[in-house]
Amino acid sequence: MRQGNALQSLKPAQHPTSSEQWEDYRETIQRLYVMEDKSLPEVIDQVQQIFGFVATERQYKRRISEWRLDKNIKDDEMRAIVSVEAARLRQGKASVFYVRDRQVDSQKIKRFVRRKKIDRNMHTEDVLGSEASW
Repeated sequence: MRQGNALQSLKPAQHPTSSEQWEDYRETIQRLYVMEDKSLPEVIDQVQQIFGFVATERQYKRRISEWRLDKNIKDDEMRAIVSVEAARLRQGKASVFYVRDRQVDSQKIKRFVRRKKIDRNMHTEDVLGSEASW
């Protein structure tokens, strides 16, 4: 056996380079990360164990963002929710909100309002800020 062959077997696993490679695992990643609410390290570990698919955490984060599977609700999204909720409450209507097909817990909205010190009686422009773009 030549030295070169022995070194080749010790080479680290190849990281995915194409979108097609990622698409093969998209459904599984989405199921684990979004539907089963697993943490990213758990998803990475399970996909690697089941399929032998090796990618860095940074690569996963980029794909999750591209696929719009983010779990966190962005500041501008939450401000829009607070604004709509306030308007609907003034009309005496209750609301349920969804961001990326996931229901937003009312406690999460309340926590955001408290943390950002937002007055729920404010008008839309005040909640969204002058830089809001719809």
